Amino acid sequence: MFALSKGVTNISDFLWGCYYNIRVFSPEHDANNVLKDNGLFSPLIDTLTNLECWANGFHGVYDRFLFRHSTKKYKIVDFNGFFNNFNSVIVDDVNTVSFIDIDNKTANADKIISANGGINRGNLSGFTTDLTTEVYQNCFQANFIDYSTITFENKTT
Repeated sequence: MFALSKGVTNISDFLWGCYYNIRVFSPEHDANNVLKDNGLFSPLIDTLTNLECWANGFHGVYDRFLFRHSTKKYKIVDFNGFFNNFNSVIVDDVNTVSFIDIDNKTANADKIISANGGINRGNLSGFTTDLTTEVYQNCFQANFIDYSTITFENKTT
């Protein structure tokens, strides 16, 4: 989506109101490292500085490598409202998980996620490894987050 974009510094309300179950792709990775910088935000590694509320109201599936890169760090200063929707689901590898009907009101979401590649769901360990972000406002309020895995590797004092 951003492969041909140049100079994008601010994303505000991106994908706002997308009430369908979609995957937001991360770079290709193994258990610990990025293998290929081909994720949705990879082309914006040198320019993006602000993300505001784009996951609020967004029903989607993500993984902890969304803002990871093989050699660089993102220059995002401020996240506002990220993972701020209870239908945002974090899985082990969004690039390989099959469809997850998280909006199905009659089904058990936990069983659906488990049956469709949702192992290690909620694991955000290393999510901030390649971020220089100092401010996280109204973030990490989604379902299926293992809060013990949220660390801030580049935390400043």
